[in-house]
Amino acid sequence: MKKAFILLIFLGPFFASSVLFASPPVRPYSGGPSRAEIDAQLQREKEALPPYPVKSPEELWREGESLFAKKHYGEGVVLMRASVKAAPDAGRQDRLARYEAELAQEKKKALEIRDQGKNWQERGSMGKAAAAYTSSLRIWPDPLLESHVQYLNSPGSVKSDAEIVETLPCTILDVSAAEVPVDFSLEYAPGMNQSDRRTVTREELFRDGRLVRYSKSRISLRQDGPPQYTTAPKRVPEMAVRQLYAATQACSFNELGSYRKANDSNKWGTPWRLTLKAGGKTHTAQVLRAYVSRFEYVLALFKKTVEGY
Repeated sequence: MKKAFILLIFLGPFFASSVLFASPPVRPYSGGPSRAEIDAQLQREKEALPPYPVKSPEELWREGESLFAKKHYGEGVVLMRASVKAAPDAGRQDRLARYEAELAQEKKKALEIRDQGKNWQERGSMGKAAAAYTSSLRIWPDPLLESHVQYLNSPGSVKSDAEIVETLPCTILDVSAAEVPVDFSLEYAPGMNQSDRRTVTREELFRDGRLVRYSKSRISLRQDGPPQYTTAPKRVPEMAVRQLYAATQACSFNELGSYRKANDSNKWGTPWRLTLKAGGKTHTAQVLRAYVSRFEYVLALFKKTVEGY
């Protein structure tokens, strides 16, 4: 009996530390607004946001032609189509047809050079691949391809503890070929390589340009219930939202899954997540200590899109 007592005293700190660091169970949420109340408040705030400025058909046409002249072909065609739809005009319709034909021609030329770059990349000639991609960008600007060129020029920028899973470029980004679904939203939830207790802020961008930020402290992640939130004071521009949706299509986002470093002995960490809602479907892609090029390119564009809002 005395030996058992001494052993208990010896092991006491071990048991105490085990209890101290054990993960507590998820506790039911109590107090504060319900999810339905939060959704209702978000709807009221959405309706209170200033609407997009209404542009005349003439303004849409001039802006569209200006963008087209700057080689933003897809954006320009989108605005010129909106102009003709708002005020049908035979002359502008003919000019729009010529603009669309030129868009198709420039897009074809850019794709041919991109294919050359892809061939060089598959053969391991990263420098030649980057040069070809850069030549393509002079014909057809594309933020997704810009991100890919940055990676090829500085592959060492990838985190040292990340496993490179994919280094594929996305297909060409053309906003004129993508119609944003009414239920579109894209949500980003940042992760951490290690377990911590810092505040997590996730951001969700909706089709109407509304940007909502949800915050929740990691110390209370095991407290079940709705997070705190804020609504952006102004809407993200329409064209920026359209470009981001087009990017999810160009990068075949719905084909991405969950990625984690192979044989990862580190069990801690929270994955980085992107969740796409569109066409009545929801798809989440997530990475933890892994580099997946198409995920990274969509994420980079998402951050650029919401910056400043």
